[in-house]
Amino acid sequence: MKPSDFKGKSIGVTRGTTSDFFMEVFLITHGIDKKQVKFKRDRG
Repeated sequence: MKPSDFKGKSIGVTRGTTSDFFMEVFLITHGIDKKQVKFKRDRG
């Protein structure tokens, strides 16, 4: 799987956790705009 494979996909993370933070860092690092993926954020 390549980072670009995330474009147009739904990503599930728990809001306010390290997984939420690092998913955003991952997207930024790989030049993927947050608007190009669908976040399903649970409140946890």
